[in-house]
Amino acid sequence: MLAHMFSFACVARDATGHVLEAISSCKIGNVTPELAEAMGVREALSWLKKKGWNRVTIESDCLTVIQALRSPLPMFSYFGGVISDCKTLLEGVSDVSILFVKKSANGVAHAVARASSFVADRVFRNNDFTPDVRDVIMKEVY
Repeated sequence: MLAHMFSFACVARDATGHVLEAISSCKIGNVTPELAEAMGVREALSWLKKKGWNRVTIESDCLTVIQALRSPLPMFSYFGGVISDCKTLLEGVSDVSILFVKKSANGVAHAVARASSFVADRVFRNNDFTPDVRDVIMKEVY
């Protein structure tokens, strides 16, 4: 039997757009793209809290997740529980904004997420990126 899998990635950049670090995770399960993205945002928030980073912008190309994070309404679903976790994490970090971006502006995160199918639950730094991910980074920065 073939297991369903999904992955997500978080990418940290400096003010000039250069990638500082990235993390990826690959999970077993059959989830909607919205739930996978919400889980990625939750992971990003946990990651930046662990790192002690502030003045951070989290970008997502999933408008549903952005709207759910901004909504004051409770959501009684697994997706809603993940969104609630994100809101709790947001309360524990300072100066974090969450923005919607077009999918084309989120290329590095997508490339790292695709690569996580082969290298799951990994932290990437500088020269750790595969050549295809490095190509995407170079195209976005320059």
